[in-house]
Amino acid sequence: LVLFARVLLTAALWLQICLLLLFYSRITSGITWADRLTKTAWITACLTFIAVVLATFLECRPISLYWQVDPDPGHCVRAYAQLLIQCIANIVIDILLLSIAYPLICLRKRSLSEYISLYTLFALGTFCIVITIIRVVLIFNEDSSQTTRSLWASVQMFVSCFVANAPTIYGSLRVVRRK
Repeated sequence: LVLFARVLLTAALWLQICLLLLFYSRITSGITWADRLTKTAWITACLTFIAVVLATFLECRPISLYWQVDPDPGHCVRAYAQLLIQCIANIVIDILLLSIAYPLICLRKRSLSEYISLYTLFALGTFCIVITIIRVVLIFNEDSSQTTRSLWASVQMFVSCFVANAPTIYGSLRVVRRK
């Protein structure tokens, strides 16, 4: 069940990344540097997703160690390698996403409310990176406690969902306000 949960978390996090990349693909079409960076982010997202899923299933050999209780299966069931690969990949992709977004904020003149909204979204993207770093540090400090892993995975998922869906929510709220 833990293996399934780890793959499910990875899929959910990477789907949030895909949402942002789809949004960026739409708003950056025709801007050469942004198109290239967006394509690089797509490739990075695909490759890192595969790497994290492989790490999830290949860290313990034989795989039966994952559900072995007695004798102690050792450290591989704590999935430190999987955690590091997942979190480092997530941070790299978040930095790529921020590097696409930041210049777009500066490309044209915007109203104060638009600047506040965009910089808030940018700050939340940075907050995702901070949450990921906190998650890794706490999990290593707590000897990979499943409670700690689950709590911080939930926090990271919540923040990622909010950030990935914020452009849609903001756009919908603007439409509602106009009516």
